[in-house]
Amino acid sequence: MSVTRRHFLHLVAVGSGAALLSACSSAPAAAPTAAPKVVPTAPPPQAQPAASPAAAASPAASPAPGASPAASPAASPAASPAAAAPQAAPAASKPSDTKDVDFIVADGTEPASLDPAPGTGPFQPPLNAIYDGLTAWSDKMELQPALATTWEVTPDGKTWTFKLRPGVKFHDGTPFNSQAVKVTVEHLLDAATGSSRRASYTLIKEVATPDDGTVRITTDPPTPDLPFLMADGSIRIISPAALQKFGKDLGRNPVGTGPYVFKEWIPNQRVVSEANPDYWGPRPQVRRWVYRPIPEAAGRVVALKTGEADVVMNLPAADVEALKQDPNVNVTVAPGLTIIEAEPRQSKPPFNDVKVRYALNQSIDKDAIIANILKGAALPLRTPSIPGLFGTFDFEPLPYDPAKAKQLLAEAGYPNGFEATIRYVSGRWSGDDQVAEAMQGFWNNVGIKTQIVKIQSAELVPQLSADPDTMAGTVFLLLKTSEYVDYHLYRMYHSDATTKTVTAQRYAYGNPEVDKLLSEQQRTFDPDKRLPILKQAQELIWKDQPLVYLAHQANVWGNRKNVSGFKYVPSGSVWPGTAQKS
Repeated sequence: MSVTRRHFLHLVAVGSGAALLSACSSAPAAAPTAAPKVVPTAPPPQAQPAASPAAAASPAASPAPGASPAASPAASPAASPAAAAPQAAPAASKPSDTKDVDFIVADGTEPASLDPAPGTGPFQPPLNAIYDGLTAWSDKMELQPALATTWEVTPDGKTWTFKLRPGVKFHDGTPFNSQAVKVTVEHLLDAATGSSRRASYTLIKEVATPDDGTVRITTDPPTPDLPFLMADGSIRIISPAALQKFGKDLGRNPVGTGPYVFKEWIPNQRVVSEANPDYWGPRPQVRRWVYRPIPEAAGRVVALKTGEADVVMNLPAADVEALKQDPNVNVTVAPGLTIIEAEPRQSKPPFNDVKVRYALNQSIDKDAIIANILKGAALPLRTPSIPGLFGTFDFEPLPYDPAKAKQLLAEAGYPNGFEATIRYVSGRWSGDDQVAEAMQGFWNNVGIKTQIVKIQSAELVPQLSADPDTMAGTVFLLLKTSEYVDYHLYRMYHSDATTKTVTAQRYAYGNPEVDKLLSEQQRTFDPDKRLPILKQAQELIWKDQPLVYLAHQANVWGNRKNVSGFKYVPSGSVWPGTAQKS
């Protein structure tokens, strides 16, 4: 059964509330793609802050994905840096009583850590409450100031100067300053920290602290993307005093500058933070911000319907129609920035053979998975990047053809198939168990005798970081979310990120020409010149089919109608904002 774009948009239309995102657009006009894609109404960010380093005094305004890159004010060297200056952070609200209630957010996954560097994953709401970054994404995926108020880059594109927000303190009472930024970056880059996103930050060569309110970050190669990179969840600013005190136990004793102060973490039950009365931004309106991991999708539906949770993530699409009949609930189905994919370890046979990887893809009826398991809350994945991001290009997908898959396996020397293992963390997203079982069935049909192994969340990063030579025949079923194109392409396809011992994308894909192109586009500030490089790199990756490209996922989430003020972003995360509860 073929899942159409109309079917997908019908499900999107089921959602309600101001956060509903249902507009669609094609790929950049400078590079039309093979098929239309669904993107948020407010476009995700453009991949470059400015056309030239000299003009890059601040983040660029981002054109809609369907617009020419030249439409961006920053695409012209004559653009005024002052005109593009970031807006000031929201003024703190007038003092008022914080309501003594819990605001509860539920999702499927237990946190791995509350230390931002190793604590990346779908369990972000507790970290969103405790920490701030230098920059942040709005609910329209526009880059905003946070702990940094302004930023500019030198003409050579290598050194970014961030001016820091004055008067901010960590929850332990110590001051936020440039030294805290330096310690945070060094902590992430320390291989012993175990950050799954370390590879994306290795271009940082120096963090200078000329004064408490100024930090200078030098990169090699130069990059137009550093302000975007500093908005990532892994680089939120930590208290140097807390790191010194707790060391590796910081993940159980988190200290940031955010609107809520950590109080307790009861494993597999809840993470609780309480309102920070000294927060530099809008005053928290509820006393406690609570995160609850509920692995079973049915359990999350019950929590939403009964009011046991105020916001619930990753609802099953099959329950949307019933939930929208509930007068106390809002449900949103919205195109997101998340893909469902599987990563074969390919440093050794069988997955080092491109014919085998083609067989993996062509033996799976992905349209059937989207229609029957994901209930249409997804689209076929036609790109190695993230659909909807500026700089992403679509290509013709491999057709479902089990006979062709068998032929390719025979040509690769596996006429009788081989044994394989699918590993994943159950409960991270609705339908993951059924998708794993479907993959197993499709692969068994062509002779790939597959075993399913469910692992715990805490095991995921260590296993992803393990030597791929020791995991031949293993495929990890995963979600990947990215907010700008270079971040995704580099971490997933550059050999530095896929092979080095300190990364969690260590599935061993490598193509020297792809490496060269990805490095070249990273140094290119002019979007008109950058787009064709991005397209060429994605064409080569698509030919290699290093992953099993399953689906472009929609965000399906709900909230009780008596709550408001929280912020939901298309990357699939909830922030406190000015969360209120009546």
